[in-house]
Amino acid sequence: MFLLMFFIRLISKLPFWALYLISDFLYVLMAHVIGYRRKVIIENLQKCFPEKSAAELDAISKDFYRNLCDVIVETFKVLDMNVEQMQQRVQTTNLPLLTDMLDAGTPVLIMTTHQCNWEWLLPGCGTAFSYPTHGAYKPLHNQFFDKVMLSIRSRFGAKLIADTQILRESLRYKDEVRVVALVADQTPSSPKLAYKTLFLHRPTAFFTGTERLAYSLGYPVIFAEMKRVKRGFYEVTYHDIAKPPYDKNSHQILEGYVRQTEAAIRRAPSNWLWSHRRWKHHVDLD
Repeated sequence: MFLLMFFIRLISKLPFWALYLISDFLYVLMAHVIGYRRKVIIENLQKCFPEKSAAELDAISKDFYRNLCDVIVETFKVLDMNVEQMQQRVQTTNLPLLTDMLDAGTPVLIMTTHQCNWEWLLPGCGTAFSYPTHGAYKPLHNQFFDKVMLSIRSRFGAKLIADTQILRESLRYKDEVRVVALVADQTPSSPKLAYKTLFLHRPTAFFTGTERLAYSLGYPVIFAEMKRVKRGFYEVTYHDIAKPPYDKNSHQILEGYVRQTEAAIRRAPSNWLWSHRRWKHHVDLD
């Protein structure tokens, strides 16, 4: 494990141009040699974009592989980046939408998706303001890589909380002015207990935990959309989803999140995580 950690640290110290040479090699390996989850990727694209031609879907899949390989090398680079580098490479187009609420003493819940480099989103946003940031995460089964990812995600001071503990821990800090951030597009293990809606032409289940968290905390909810400006540079734009008081029977938060996510994916299809088995469970819309 020591040698592996040494290798990861060594990779993180490489200049970006060298990292992108590694990324280009990974792209050839994953897209053209191994065909990493190609069947899943193509099936997802075909069903989500039935209006697109085979050539268009093939182009999206190739761009997806390129972007995914960049995400891999960029993620390790966080270990060697400083605040100024992160601020330069992840910029926010409308920061006052968030900071005006924080400055007024209102904590905020941010929902986002696996778009662009989601591993840069938490540290990138966290360096843009001075308020505490808490992020929910799903612990990895491999303890070594779990420790590495925790180091990366908390690089600039964010407090990481396991998803199973997020409600309890968030209630402890309920009155503290802070940001709570969650990636909310994972697949629920039990669709029967999830919120079901049409998403990208497909019946889809979403966790209700984020919505329940917002109800319990009474925080306004915003969506963070990430855009790839060019290789290694991103923009974040915030969008309002909902503000209290909430109608707990309306699912306004989840429905707002789903529509924001769908719109962001349609604007830049190759930036989403198409290799994820998002629709592995059959979902019936009631």
